[in-house]
Amino acid sequence: MANQTGARSTRAAVVLIVTIALAATALVSPAAAKSDKPAPPGKADPPGQLIDLQLLGINDYHGHITDDTAGFVSFPDRWGGGEYLSSKLNELREGNKYSLTVAAGDLIGGSPAFSGLFHDEPSVESLNVMELDVSGVGNHEFDEGVTELLRMQNGGCHPVDGCYFPGDPYSGADFQWLAANVVDEDGETPLPPYWIERVQNVKVGFIGMTLEATDTLVAAAGIVGYDFLDEVETANALVPELQAQGVEAIIVLLHEGGSQTPPPGDVDACVGISGPVVAIHEALDPAIDVMITGHTHLPYNCSLLDSAGQPRIVTSAYSFGRVVTEVDLVLDKRTKDVRRDLSTSTNHLVLQNDITPDPAITTVIEKWQPLFDEIGLEVIGSVSADINRGGTPPGSDRGVESAAGNLVADAQ
Repeated sequence: MANQTGARSTRAAVVLIVTIALAATALVSPAAAKSDKPAPPGKADPPGQLIDLQLLGINDYHGHITDDTAGFVSFPDRWGGGEYLSSKLNELREGNKYSLTVAAGDLIGGSPAFSGLFHDEPSVESLNVMELDVSGVGNHEFDEGVTELLRMQNGGCHPVDGCYFPGDPYSGADFQWLAANVVDEDGETPLPPYWIERVQNVKVGFIGMTLEATDTLVAAAGIVGYDFLDEVETANALVPELQAQGVEAIIVLLHEGGSQTPPPGDVDACVGISGPVVAIHEALDPAIDVMITGHTHLPYNCSLLDSAGQPRIVTSAYSFGRVVTEVDLVLDKRTKDVRRDLSTSTNHLVLQNDITPDPAITTVIEKWQPLFDEIGLEVIGSVSADINRGGTPPGSDRGVESAAGNLVADAQ
């Protein structure tokens, strides 16, 4: 497989297409996204005309490299964390000739101290080990501003804290971040708007975007001179540009999402899906085949009808490495497009009791542990009670006042 980024990597973009009629919003049964592959209509496909491409999707990793992610809701067992996520990715890749690992943003920022204290260099190093290929940006990628995001991509020492390991500067991300709907005053993007991978004779394009409201979620000082554009307009405008390069198989990596009713729901289901992701899906160009989404920290695995009445896979893999989405795409060498009737998707739990930690990630943790012990464990104060996020259990409702939220607000 060979890849390329957008020809105009700093070019303004504007997104995807046609609004679906309300009736077409109908949800195809989640089973349709996970069922055995049906026989294609009409004549059987000639031998050798179809290509299997596995996509493994994650979102909202937030620097959870260590294994201390607690259980959640109906799952009393521990799940997620970088060591276990990496092993799950390796397990799922086995037997697949063509496999890409993709993400929908918030890989860094909002991280536990183990990664956050070091400007998420440990997080990126762990994702490099996991062989992540490409990711859309999320709002948390901009927590420290555009300049710092470019350092995270390209490498180099932090401008204030310097290099944490003398003689061994931070080398940057091996994967490519995409920022199609982030533009400066000249209409140029700080990172490529899309990324193209060739699988045999079929080009597969990935458009990466954050939510339009990112500028309301991060410090203004770090994004001066940048605008965050409408997701649909951005993606739809890039479709003909990709098609002009021979790309018909198009995937959107979008840091915006939704939720099942009631949330969080079965991680591999699509019950009463709602939220911004639905309206975006409805308005996207039907040439877009798959949406890998995030931001809400909630899981779903959907097959929704696009504006042309064709099923489109729309997924989210929870957060913190607790779930991996597996999309089994079938590519047609003749049309250079996705055979949606044959493509399926599944959300896999990452339960720590069922998985052996990846020693390659353990090595990354051991590299940073002494520094964390020196800096991160220094006592600078104490609290009289737990400082939790909102909801029951804590952290389950991001939309209510909480002790943690008040602490952050008071500190700003």
